[in-house]
Amino acid sequence: LGETVPRGSKPLQMLSIGQQVRSIHGTSYTRLYNVDLLSVVREFATDFTPPQRAITGGTGLYAGEEDMFCFLIDPLGWIDIGGEAFAPGFFLWNSEWGRRSVGMQTFWFQKVCANHLVWDATDVVEFTRKHTANVHDSLGEIRR
Repeated sequence: LGETVPRGSKPLQMLSIGQQVRSIHGTSYTRLYNVDLLSVVREFATDFTPPQRAITGGTGLYAGEEDMFCFLIDPLGWIDIGGEAFAPGFFLWNSEWGRRSVGMQTFWFQKVCANHLVWDATDVVEFTRKHTANVHDSLGEIRR
């Protein structure tokens, strides 16, 4: 434990559950759980579904014990942009351990290939936020 605790004069905080210490981190870090983020998606992105199953078996939700990446599309939301057909999609990501930011990227696309690469995306908009004291405010931005 002594080798893993950060050295220096900055204050630290601990996240504990019962008698177990789950993490030790700087005081500016605030955790945002993946379930909170996915609850927003479930509530507001009702027409969105995962793209077709990837050739590797991926389903659009890639989640481990630390990081999460979600890819959803609206297969019925096709519109005309400049004489070509585009459908809406988005990426959503988070790291419960603060390794990455929380964020969302929205776009209009023409195709998704068998390894979940998006082709011919346009009107790409990205929002990211670090895991600091106001990270939960990002849920409002993601709702919009």
